[in-house]
Amino acid sequence: MNVRKTALLWLSIVILITVSRQEAEVKISPAGSEFKVNQGSSLKFTCEYIGSECPEIKYNWKKQSDRDNDGIKIEGRNLTFSSVTLEHDGTYVCQVTCEGNKKGSKITKIRVYDAPTVNAEVKSPLIEGDQILMSCMSDGRPKPSIQWERLGHPWPSSLSRNPNGTVTGVLHRHDRGQYECLASNQVAVVRHKVSLEVQYGPKNTSIMALPQRLIHRGELLNLTCLTDIYPEAHHYTWRKIPAVIMPLGVTMADSSLIIESFQKAHEGVYECEVVHHSGKTERAYFSAELKAEAEEAVPTQLIGAVIGSVLFGIIGGIFIGFLVGKRRRQN
Repeated sequence: MNVRKTALLWLSIVILITVSRQEAEVKISPAGSEFKVNQGSSLKFTCEYIGSECPEIKYNWKKQSDRDNDGIKIEGRNLTFSSVTLEHDGTYVCQVTCEGNKKGSKITKIRVYDAPTVNAEVKSPLIEGDQILMSCMSDGRPKPSIQWERLGHPWPSSLSRNPNGTVTGVLHRHDRGQYECLASNQVAVVRHKVSLEVQYGPKNTSIMALPQRLIHRGELLNLTCLTDIYPEAHHYTWRKIPAVIMPLGVTMADSSLIIESFQKAHEGVYECEVVHHSGKTERAYFSAELKAEAEEAVPTQLIGAVIGSVLFGIIGGIFIGFLVGKRRRQN
């Protein structure tokens, strides 16, 4: 046998051995060592033995865990999941035997992903100046990341977003509004909205008066108590200082005080007290004075009569003086 024939013979032997080794194996289709699927998906694997002929081949699927295998259907070499659940996550083995003799096995892994669930909450209502704690909790596979956003406005500088999904800080009235917690993983993004209500006040309390200055006798006086408060105040208290009780002719209704006909007895300092339901109070004051009688305008008719009398006296005096002088010259 020449060298060329010898080389060809050895090459044929190597190819035959290689093919035999390649064929004598267990395969799972679809191919792949790990499959990532979303919960609720359907999935099917097929196990196949490629090797020497065997009159009786048996396939046996097993899961490498003690978890419940509900929802798994095994028919011969097929492994079927009608609806994948989180419990199906794990490693599965296909074992092949020929007439009782083990021929090989193959494993595949299933990683079940699940969309996040999210729950955000905040203690509300809160008072301006309180410490706030907003929390956001989420579950899912893979573990979701959590992010807080404010709807319609920039994030407040007074509030801090923490890595553990909480929001902390000292409340300001401008922090009130809608907030949203976002939980996201490879499956989905889930949102949960919360409403942050911040109560405040009273602050910058004042009294608006009409008229604003000295009041004429018999004139109407209208006082209105103004304040910056949330929610709207329902408790206003009016007092006259130093009087113990209000004089007659005074009507009070919530933030308004009305005197229909202002008189001397109505002069004094009026106090408005505003009370927030949290107990915080603030007061404002207005001094009401009656315009003095001497300052009131003199009637026009009286002025005309006085001026006429003065002029008449002056003219009469001049005329009488003229007659007296003329008589003296004649004598």
